[in-house]
Amino acid sequence: MIPGAHAQEAKPRRGGILRIAVADQSSTDTFDPVLARSGSDYLRAKAVYNALTWVNGRAEAVPDLAEFFEPDETATRWVFRLRKGVRFHDGSPLRPADVIYSIMRHKTGPSLGSAIVANVASITSNGPDSVLFTLTSPDVSFPLAMSELHMSIVKEGTTDYSRPIGTGPFRIETFQPGVRTTGVRNQEYWVPERPYVDGLELIPLSDMQSRVNALLAGDVHLAVNLRGAGIDQVSQSSSAKLLTTPTSGFSSIHMRVDMRPSDNLDLRLALAHLMDRKRFVEVVLRGQAVLGNDVPILSTSPLYNTDLPQRTLDPDRAKFHLGRAGIGSAPVEVYVTDAANGGIDIGQILQREASRVGLNLALKRVPADGYWANVSGMHPFSNNQVTPRPSDDLNIALFWKSNSAFNKCKFTAPGFDALADEARATRETGKRRDLYFQMQKLIYDATPQVIPAMQSYVDGVANRVMGIEPVPVGYLGGFNGAQNAWLAA
Repeated sequence: MIPGAHAQEAKPRRGGILRIAVADQSSTDTFDPVLARSGSDYLRAKAVYNALTWVNGRAEAVPDLAEFFEPDETATRWVFRLRKGVRFHDGSPLRPADVIYSIMRHKTGPSLGSAIVANVASITSNGPDSVLFTLTSPDVSFPLAMSELHMSIVKEGTTDYSRPIGTGPFRIETFQPGVRTTGVRNQEYWVPERPYVDGLELIPLSDMQSRVNALLAGDVHLAVNLRGAGIDQVSQSSSAKLLTTPTSGFSSIHMRVDMRPSDNLDLRLALAHLMDRKRFVEVVLRGQAVLGNDVPILSTSPLYNTDLPQRTLDPDRAKFHLGRAGIGSAPVEVYVTDAANGGIDIGQILQREASRVGLNLALKRVPADGYWANVSGMHPFSNNQVTPRPSDDLNIALFWKSNSAFNKCKFTAPGFDALADEARATRETGKRRDLYFQMQKLIYDATPQVIPAMQSYVDGVANRVMGIEPVPVGYLGGFNGAQNAWLAA
């Protein structure tokens, strides 16, 4: 199966340069998969690299560089057989040694995906075209973990990522961190006929309205992460359309439980009850979301803890918790940014309600440029954005376990990590549901994030762009849209 393949009403047309307006940029932009932290990093990486597996529109793991994968009876040993004939951009063949090097990097140096491979005990060559993963404990959804972007496969021994070499659809020509990225078609890409376009260009426009204006003016073909009036403008346009992808991703206010004053549980609970979630969904997101309840599981998921009361705007409860918090008139600073989709809007909604109950909430608006590397998680209260993952197990491992690099709230709870490990190894539906109920209860009681909604990705797409379909792990077809897009005449 080709990742992202789908039927078309018209035959795809080759040619053209695909121009994409992205929402975040920084001098720390990178092509190193282990350090990718922003949506733009993910989009760039998907243009250059492949992983062992990919995720289809139903959030299922399908073959990518691995044409076949299979567990043993215990799900502690997984064999991945590699495709034959795959070559890196420099002409060298894909080998098991490249896979071993790429995955083990997460265990031997700085990595934002280290939690994904924490359960990997070893990786060995299993012949000339396959690798064997031995896990510490069972993982029934391990192929989904190997689809995660941080698990992209690079050449053995690679240390310089300024001119990246991968097996993916594009070769990079220009990479100016925070400024511009351009690439050209990999003429020897292993996926038949892909990509259709001659090249791509990523143009950073952190201001949402600027992205919409560029799309409607014809300066770009794709504009990511729209909200509010931007959604209205594109939906009413005769030259562009919306691509909506329901997901379990979200923007939030994350609250460091190990810093003052955000270590104060009553203050965190007060903010949770000052969030007008319905207003955020209906006005800011134009209904392209479902209500959040400060836990990372969709309310429509069979794993969602239905025993947790839905939090709503409740000024009286907020006042009660503020009284117990003892904050008084001291300003509470919250760092907000356009780097998180709707992040500033979340802050403004909270600030308006806080003023009505006597909480002095001071918004510190900071540029999107460099936010994820230099601001996010560095202060007691700040915006966060969580990119959806293909499985709840992966979501928990990346963002909530105590050893995760993305656990910026420093959330911990007795027994939580053990529950996550047990859930990952559990096939039986009822037991798995019970474990997820317990984990959500621990998160809900601690309230390390105010999560107002589980947001759909809403992207703007010029009418002449064809071939991109929603994939629920990222915008523009799961960050993989450039491989599948083509430009109609």
